[in-house]
Amino acid sequence: MKTSTDFFDAVTRCLITFQHLEHSLKMVLFRLELLTQARLSGYCHYDIWSRLKSQMDAPLGRLIEMFKIYENDKKLITDLRKLKKYRDEVAHQSLVLNIEEMNDAEGLHVKTTELEEWNRIAKELLVRVGARWAKLDDILKEMKVEKSDDEDSEKIPATPSIEEYIKRIEDFYESNEK
Repeated sequence: MKTSTDFFDAVTRCLITFQHLEHSLKMVLFRLELLTQARLSGYCHYDIWSRLKSQMDAPLGRLIEMFKIYENDKKLITDLRKLKKYRDEVAHQSLVLNIEEMNDAEGLHVKTTELEEWNRIAKELLVRVGARWAKLDDILKEMKVEKSDDEDSEKIPATPSIEEYIKRIEDFYESNEK
């Protein structure tokens, strides 16, 4: 039977995974904006900085809608939307338990198991979004090489690769499981 400590640990892990997923969507959108700017460069003005600012301040639901414009995997979008609904419940309700709920061992067990399942789903979505991130990194690297001879070309800002980011996440989870 899972305890209240297990429950609060599961809430924390879920919220952390949701944050990583949100950040990953922001990084994918950032790379998509860089690609858009690069393709439009020389043809028309593209205000990348206001677009990036709106993305960095956007909540998860808005990020999913922004991402949907570029993504043709309808199942991924559907899965992200389902997760967003659950994420909202966890973020806004999970840490508020009354005395009866705290003393309901079976209820805590069920809620903890549900949180663990949603955390697993969120991690799977993180991997799927991470695959987009990696692909975009490859495209941007190719573009950077193509433009490297042009002294006037804009530098692509450095951001961590998906491999670096996943390593940070894995290190974080390992250090918290000890």
